Amino acid sequence: MNKIILFLLVFVILPGISKRNINATYEVKLTLKNVDMGNPGKVVVAVYDEKNFLKKMTVQKILDPENHTLEVKLDLPPGNYCFSVYQDTNQNQKLDRNFIGIPKEPIAFSNDYKPFGPPKFKGCAVRVEKNITLSLKMEKVF
Repeated sequence: MNKIILFLLVFVILPGISKRNINATYEVKLTLKNVDMGNPGKVVVAVYDEKNFLKKMTVQKILDPENHTLEVKLDLPPGNYCFSVYQDTNQNQKLDRNFIGIPKEPIAFSNDYKPFGPPKFKGCAVRVEKNITLSLKMEKVF
């Protein structure tokens, strides 16, 4: 009897559990508010993990400013992520900054994070371990 239970545990139950955890992804629905519809510049959504924060995006989506409010859905594996958005108002495919590094174009971070100085991952980190909805309000800093 013990051999049967051990067999089931090792070859049937445990492999099924580990496969579900390894391949799990969750839907993150982002609602982007205050998009400038009067400007044709694309809205750039960037997702970063902690290791590659502001260096290499985990996911990037580029959206047309069709409404003052946009929605985008992303599928992500479990983990901590920062969601960053900007509207490329002059369409040069980069976030423009002034002479001291402050963004000149509308931006938003997860957790309604408004950094004073360079952004920190901890300020905008969101734990993804289930399906979630986040709302980000785009604003010009200056």
